[in-house]
Amino acid sequence: MAELIFCSFLSLFFSIMMVAGWVTTEVYLGDESVRVYPCILLAVISVCLVLHCVSLYRHLPKEEKRKGLLQIFGLCEANTQRLLLSIVATILYIYLLDILGFVILTPLITIWYMYTLGERNWGRLILISLLLTAVVYSIFVYGLQIRFPRGRGVFRKFSLMMEYLFR
Repeated sequence: MAELIFCSFLSLFFSIMMVAGWVTTEVYLGDESVRVYPCILLAVISVCLVLHCVSLYRHLPKEEKRKGLLQIFGLCEANTQRLLLSIVATILYIYLLDILGFVILTPLITIWYMYTLGERNWGRLILISLLLTAVVYSIFVYGLQIRFPRGRGVFRKFSLMMEYLFR
């Protein structure tokens, strides 16, 4: 079943790359081969993968074919759900970093990850998240001279106030 899922994702990936390669590649001096040959190769790879997926599906036992999507991907298990929530939290962190700023958002995401990994002592959660944020901030801002996102509006003012306090 895992091979079938992997082949399906590979087929989808190569198909998307074929379309993206055709659309984004510029033709230099009328030489169409720059984008035609790679797209033909990607099309052949995609067709071969689809045929392989069909073959894999035909040879699956009947019990595997009857499973629901949640069971196939293991989404009913607690560890898988925690992993997916952590991925969502990381994506939210990336998008919110420019809005809320590093100083506010990093302790929150650190607390989230530590809690997800099993730490339940709130004093330790808060202390470690603040210390980690301070250490990472100090290394990058004072040691490497790299500024982190400060946020917008009130969050920017808070980040600037924290920078002023810890100079």
